[in-house]
Amino acid sequence: MCLNCCFCAVEEATRDFLGDIDKDRQRDARLFPWHPDRLNLEEVADEWVEKIEMDKVGEDPLVTAIGCSSTLENKILRVFSESSEVSGFLTHPNFVLHNDKETADILWLYDHFKEFRSLAKTPGRIVNQFPSESVLTNKDQLAEVARRSLKVVGHSIDTSELENRGPVWLPTTYNLCTELPQFIKCFVERENRGMDNTWICKPWNLGRGLEHTVTNCLNQIIKLVDTGPKVVCKYIEDPVLFCRDDVGQVKFDVRYMVALNSVQPLKLYAYKIFYTRFANISYSLDDFEMYEKHLTVMNYREGAELKQVHWDDFKVLFEKQNPGQQWDVLEEQTFEIIRTLFKAAVSQPAPNGISHNPQCRAIYGLDFMYKWKGPEKTSIQPMLIEVNYFPSLKRCCKYQPHLINDFFDMMFFNKLGDYFVELS
Repeated sequence: MCLNCCFCAVEEATRDFLGDIDKDRQRDARLFPWHPDRLNLEEVADEWVEKIEMDKVGEDPLVTAIGCSSTLENKILRVFSESSEVSGFLTHPNFVLHNDKETADILWLYDHFKEFRSLAKTPGRIVNQFPSESVLTNKDQLAEVARRSLKVVGHSIDTSELENRGPVWLPTTYNLCTELPQFIKCFVERENRGMDNTWICKPWNLGRGLEHTVTNCLNQIIKLVDTGPKVVCKYIEDPVLFCRDDVGQVKFDVRYMVALNSVQPLKLYAYKIFYTRFANISYSLDDFEMYEKHLTVMNYREGAELKQVHWDDFKVLFEKQNPGQQWDVLEEQTFEIIRTLFKAAVSQPAPNGISHNPQCRAIYGLDFMYKWKGPEKTSIQPMLIEVNYFPSLKRCCKYQPHLINDFFDMMFFNKLGDYFVELS
């Protein structure tokens, strides 16, 4: 008798790590690093069909659509705030901080609010959020709303060029959960044409540069799907740079704050005082793992230098460094992008668009980079990077202590002051 007979009938054990993926094309896309021939790229059509999917916005959507009166009759409005910036910088005489959430006139909350039916029972109370605003603040849904904006302004999507999957002001974006085959096809075609193939992977709903990966390796991007829902965006390889005396030419981005006062009719306002963020290492299209070369969010990075340039000083320096380029012109283009984006975001009811509710106000932070058009570098294109919910106002308030007062005066008493531009 064979001493090893107990092992003779043993078969090789295997495990299917993609057992939950039964769609052949999506499955073949995930296996592309090992079996590239299984995905027939000629059969992959890069057709975009709007398919926003999201959680329910709360209680009864009819309540969010109907709402109730938002007239604030009190001369002194009680503010319940979970924001340290609001608590620390709200000094306007018509507002007073209030510790009781149930009796406050204004709820300035950090967590997502869904109790709109209850809100409708308290006429006059305001909350700092809109139903379904995640269509802008989630990066996958932002890309779909941006594409929708082309229809809103009467433009069609030209998919004949690899850079034109959406509006020119949004980096080419793919949802890796649903559009991985389309992304692979795009990547391979760009590679065949000798085009730059540097991309940045981002989680759908994280900010502060968390889990952002810059890479030109297709296999790495495919494997990142295993780490959670991601979008992949074309990396801006030829950005407009800012010359720092201490470092050299670095990447930068600009954050504009906007206030949404109403959906129907659309009442949208941009704050002209913006703030800039800078990389700490001179830019080059390599060393993608170097955070402080390729990303600009240093607020939350321990030990990182936080470069500060005042907004009006920045405009002067920018025009000096880029002769022939006027910041006011770029700002107008930027504001037009914001206007177009929000028109698209409110063009459909919840859950595919921001829902009207007269008891809502909100502030969003929109981040922009700027890239050169063409090799001649004679003109600049503003590029929207992301839209932030409950944006941090710490830096803003440090250098502009009146910012909170300005926003509250405008949002609740319709006083524009000197720093707001209406974009409706």
